[in-house]
Amino acid sequence: MTLIIENASKEFLPLFEEIAKISKAKITIEQDGHSDKIAKAIKEFEKERKNGKTKRHKSIEEFQKAMKS
Repeated sequence: MTLIIENASKEFLPLFEEIAKISKAKITIEQDGHSDKIAKAIKEFEKERKNGKTKRHKSIEEFQKAMKS
């Protein structure tokens, strides 16, 4: 059986994890429609962008040229 709970608050997360543990069920948690790995990568990218460590390109051609060099 699959149970999907949407828009749950973080306060309920420990409860759901405990219920899954007791019933020996698998629990998968997604944040804002993204898996944890994707959410972590986005957060890391945003941090680098704010610190000026990323480069923006004006066109795909400029990006491709930068990738080749």
